Amino acid sequence: MNLVADGLIRLRDEILALREGRCGFLADLEQETKDRRVEVSRTLAQFSKDFAAVARGTKADRQFILSNIKRAVTDLRTGVRDDMGRVQQAFSDLKRPLGNTFPGRTRLRKPEPAFSAEGEQEPRKPGVEATEGRAGKPEGGKRAREDGKRQTSSRRRR
Repeated sequence: MNLVADGLIRLRDEILALREGRCGFLADLEQETKDRRVEVSRTLAQFSKDFAAVARGTKADRQFILSNIKRAVTDLRTGVRDDMGRVQQAFSDLKRPLGNTFPGRTRLRKPEPAFSAEGEQEPRKPGVEATEGRAGKPEGGKRAREDGKRQTSSRRRR
């Protein structure tokens, strides 16, 4: 019986040791959790302070850049305004009579009439008729119809 009593006493001591170890472990875990919370809140506070400092710095940078952009836009607008004034002055100078400003254009050309002076259409000669292509350049001689009418190309389908 002595052996059984010794075994039970040893089992009880081991159970008490494990309970003490578990209680110590839980106490350490609670303390580490509290410490970690303090560290996290300090880190968040530092992040907040750093963010505010960066925001102030970037705000100052943005304001500086914005003022430079405003100044550049104002300078460009002033330059454009001056250029427009010069252009208007140049156009008004062209409108004023300055004598023989354009020596090549002393009189306007009169358009040639499509009809003759009698009011009749000039007769067409059968044979080769010059026509214009897409670019407005003559394409060369195309044969006209014998009865004096021009051949028209068929309309393109859209």
